[in-house]
Amino acid sequence: MHNFGKNISYEPRHRYTPRTEEEVLGILARHQGGRIRVQGAGHSWSGIVEATDVLVSLAHFSDVTVEPGTVGHVARVGAGATIEKILAALRGTPFSLPTLGAITRQTIAGATATATHGTGSASLSSFVRSVKLACYDANRQPLIKTIHGGDDLLAARASLGCLGVILELTIEVVPRFWMDEWMGVHDSLESVLAQEADWPQQQFLVFPYGWRWFAYHRRRAPEPDAAALRRLRWVRAFDVLVVEWGMHALVKAVVGGARLVGARAVTEFWKQALPPLMRSLPVTGSSETISTLHTRHHHIYRHVEMELFVPKRHLGSAAAFLQEAIPFFAGANTAVSASLSGELTRAGLLDEYTALANQYVHHYLIFFRRVLAEETLLAMTEGEERYSISLFNFEPERRRQPYYAVCGFLAKAFARLYSARPHWGKYNPLTAVEIAPLYPKLARFREICLAHDPDGVFQNAYTTALTQSPLERR
Repeated sequence: MHNFGKNISYEPRHRYTPRTEEEVLGILARHQGGRIRVQGAGHSWSGIVEATDVLVSLAHFSDVTVEPGTVGHVARVGAGATIEKILAALRGTPFSLPTLGAITRQTIAGATATATHGTGSASLSSFVRSVKLACYDANRQPLIKTIHGGDDLLAARASLGCLGVILELTIEVVPRFWMDEWMGVHDSLESVLAQEADWPQQQFLVFPYGWRWFAYHRRRAPEPDAAALRRLRWVRAFDVLVVEWGMHALVKAVVGGARLVGARAVTEFWKQALPPLMRSLPVTGSSETISTLHTRHHHIYRHVEMELFVPKRHLGSAAAFLQEAIPFFAGANTAVSASLSGELTRAGLLDEYTALANQYVHHYLIFFRRVLAEETLLAMTEGEERYSISLFNFEPERRRQPYYAVCGFLAKAFARLYSARPHWGKYNPLTAVEIAPLYPKLARFREICLAHDPDGVFQNAYTTALTQSPLERR
């Protein structure tokens, strides 16, 4: 088996697809001395997906029910339901999910366990009101319990799969809403951020080497008329054919060409060839249509992604770092500015940086999304709002080593200089020693994990290495 990016391969010894809660309890009793992980959609690039002992699929736990909550309405959803299925079920109601990322094929349990997010909101995890799971009691006996509040709920919202087998979540839903969107072209990050007050759901990207900023300015809007919806269909057709299929095909072709003619093929592509393809026609549509991808190209053009979450106060510095470093890695710029040299010297990383000169040509645009502060223990924006910065690679696994080397350096540098946290479910090169200072509530999360799982049955190598202390790992 392998994950979406095909950078993680594994083969479980036992596989189960239970139909009832009693069957889940039986699996926990049978494998109390083993390691149990739950199968999601595999849409992750970290070792969080790996299951070498017991793998449990919750495909039969996928019902969706909307009901009144203590405040507003909620949806009770089976852990194995995909976001796509939940949205389809909600279309028969006046409600939708309060936030969405670009991809809808993840299971809801996998998405919340790793704090999957959109932009201009907290992640889906923060909207979880209760969690029903199968775990162990203090006497190591399997049981089913529902967590309604307190620190246990804060841990369960973004649990990394470490508290037990999640069976059902109760998640807040909101009245269906509409959004305006238009694409603005900007010369600087400051110009993009100046639009944030008027367009709080905006996300933006920068073209490497040319350093032109493009922002999808978004905000809530009144329901559109029929003419606006017809225009939306035409614009989305353009996005599918030109931006989503066409651009990604071009990226693959240019990456292949760069192996023959050198890095200039990539750098000139982003400077000259692609910007004219970016459309600017304003549209209005449902939040589901505006926020998500509309084709399966995401699975046609498989890739790896590292996503780093930087506090707002450091965003400008982090972006300036990338603007200097990306050409340096590609060999397009061999100088190291005095300001960056000083930062890297303080971080103890100057020699590692200079060793990466002319080693990696970054070949894709860089995405930025604003994620509000979370009410969890381990979500990437726990404690304060942050901006995520995503670096993608579309080469096959056998050619990704330079990318991994650059990601390893950038993750360390951004952690030391900007307190940046890597996404738990995406490529994460940091060690436990480097992760621990970034999460002040990590010790409390460990305590709650041990209360639900005294023997670490629900851990795997990745979660054990990053969330447990050296003493607990013995």
